Amino acid sequence: MGENADPSEDEVIAMPRPAFFSHGTPNLVPIEGGRLVDARVAGPAEALLQACRAAGLDPVVTSAYRSPVRQAWILVCRFGANMLRGLSPCKAWRAARRYVALPGRSEHALGVALDISCGDGSPGGLEGIQDWLFENSWRFGFIRRYPPGKFALTGVDFEPWHYTYVGVDVATELRRTGECLEELAARLEVGRRRGRAAGLRPSCL
Repeated sequence: MGENADPSEDEVIAMPRPAFFSHGTPNLVPIEGGRLVDARVAGPAEALLQACRAAGLDPVVTSAYRSPVRQAWILVCRFGANMLRGLSPCKAWRAARRYVALPGRSEHALGVALDISCGDGSPGGLEGIQDWLFENSWRFGFIRRYPPGKFALTGVDFEPWHYTYVGVDVATELRRTGECLEELAARLEVGRRRGRAAGLRPSCL
């Protein structure tokens, strides 16, 4: 598959999740707005939002933990909306899968992902929040999980609102290199196979 080629549906489904995240049921705790996250992510998430507000912005978490049932409902709704736009079932499904993960494969189910929008709903405010998050989220251990131009690697289109906690060390390295998480995971795997210690692990996950 070329660098800019879209993966097939089978390839997207088969993409392994980088082994940075713990598996199993997360220990969920609420953050502001009543959204739930893994307990180890709550502190960094609150600090990120507070720092964003200190910059004069109005961030709001619109989605955090999602159960597999909720994830399935979102996927079905996106598929149905695409059908109403006149797409064929096959194209409607593919279009839905460009933005919505299969149940059980979403990082939201691990409690480590946040969708962040603007409290006042203004386009200018939203753009300001997205710019600030891109420039500063790594300091709190978060990354823009699905950057532009990386669909062939991540299987998900550009989502400027979706931030995932990976720990400060990993987030700092991704900020330095401009890689997406899949690229870093592949690079570290090559290093492991060559017997080199990568020394990069999420700080708490």
